[in-house]
Amino acid sequence: MRPTQIQGVIPGSTPVISFGDFTRARLVSLSINPSSKEFLKGKNFLPLGQKRLVDHESLGIGAQDSISELHVEKIWEGCCKYFDRDRNPYSWFDDLELILSHSNHSYFDGSASHIDLVQSATFPAWAELSPEIKNKLLDADYEFFKYQTAYPSIEAIVINGRQVYDVAKHTPGFDLKISDQILLKSGNRVIPTSIFTGVAPNNKRVFGWTGTLKSLRIDADERANLYSNLGERLGRFLSST
Repeated sequence: MRPTQIQGVIPGSTPVISFGDFTRARLVSLSINPSSKEFLKGKNFLPLGQKRLVDHESLGIGAQDSISELHVEKIWEGCCKYFDRDRNPYSWFDDLELILSHSNHSYFDGSASHIDLVQSATFPAWAELSPEIKNKLLDADYEFFKYQTAYPSIEAIVINGRQVYDVAKHTPGFDLKISDQILLKSGNRVIPTSIFTGVAPNNKRVFGWTGTLKSLRIDADERANLYSNLGERLGRFLSST
């Protein structure tokens, strides 16, 4: 319910508490903040039949209107139902879902969920925000992120991508170390990708890689082999003590 006046936050959007119910998940994936595409198509809000999350428009209030306790309940319900089969989850999750399946986790059965260091979607995207705005957003939401990781059901956190790794390793409570390296093929390029492990706030175990899956120009067989490799590594990590 706290108003967010920080520049860059999309007016009329709502805080994304989690994608799926994080309080029931055994595994959570982690990013910096939600994509603007969770709320927008171009510069306009997704129409009612295509919305992925509850926004001010679907609540029937103005972009600058305050959120009530009843609104909070509806926002949280929308977050919990994000991966329901009749909804419209963003295709960004497709790649991670395939990797998680190798360790018997899924966004669609609730064993996995997704959280962010910052709960607000921004326009422009995170990479284009000033360092000052980034720090304000991270500072404003850090305590809530720490509260989320305290849930006893969460056994581990998965991080995908260099940008998230770079922010997380400078966030209090994280201690991440490179443990291995694999080579990813993208067109005619070979991209070294680091595998890292460590801990997050509340001593939650972390597994991740620095390569960004969506940017890879690889064929279906190469992608399947990569996802199998990462998924099997994740499975071994989760089963280790």
